[in-house]
Amino acid sequence: MAATVKLSFTVLSGTWISASTQDADFPVTNLASPWRPFQPWKTTAGGAQNAVYDLGAATTVEIIALLRCNFTSVVIQGNATDSWGAPSYTSGTITLTQNPWNWRYNLALLPVGFTYRFLRISIPSQTPVAEFKRTALSIYLIGGVWIGAVTASVDNPLWDVEYETFNPLDRQEPRHRGWAQEASMGEPKLMIIGRRAGTMSTTTPAVGDELATWQSIERQAWAQGNRMLWYENLGNTSQVCVVRNLQMPHWVLHGTQAEGPWELEEVVGGPSGT
Repeated sequence: MAATVKLSFTVLSGTWISASTQDADFPVTNLASPWRPFQPWKTTAGGAQNAVYDLGAATTVEIIALLRCNFTSVVIQGNATDSWGAPSYTSGTITLTQNPWNWRYNLALLPVGFTYRFLRISIPSQTPVAEFKRTALSIYLIGGVWIGAVTASVDNPLWDVEYETFNPLDRQEPRHRGWAQEASMGEPKLMIIGRRAGTMSTTTPAVGDELATWQSIERQAWAQGNRMLWYENLGNTSQVCVVRNLQMPHWVLHGTQAEGPWELEEVVGGPSGT
């Protein structure tokens, strides 16, 4: 199988410098924490809206991810200056779809030739969509934006992979089980349980082989608070989210092959990815 999953480990340094409108309790600076999608940027009006990110200098951007949106079309632009009459880069209008696993409207874009200082997210005038278990709003929101480099491309998890929509419920029932009550205690999130594999050297395992590459991925993820951006890149641009490892790296070595479990869960809150 081709290496389809795109991973990014850090959000490129920069500052969200402006927004057309922003709720005082949900400012545009909230976009800088895409691992906290339920602390979003909210506009204060409908119609056309935008937000601008300053990278500080011309910077190559390889992946842009919008997480938890309540709209279905957006334009992403890039320019050398914070002037948007005729930007050097424009994605054209992109359609957002609902992620089949966490039921949120997300978008992953792999821009080609994006090396600019300023990035703008432009939301055309449209009717906001209703989020899962929520009434539609009259304003727009984005839970977070990941702007980064594609640090690694890896295969999808191997055989018998499990994709789970985890919906945290608290179930209470008496001993006789004649009735039960359930209360939702949080938001649905994606969980992935599978296996991964890589070739290795039989004389110097984890030195210059695929096992070493996997361990480098682990190191980079843990160095960033055990979180990374995961994008399936299989034709559905909504299948992107911030994930973390549920266990420490573990490998079984046999012959020229190394195999191990890979268990991930989506990060949906916490100041440092927790």
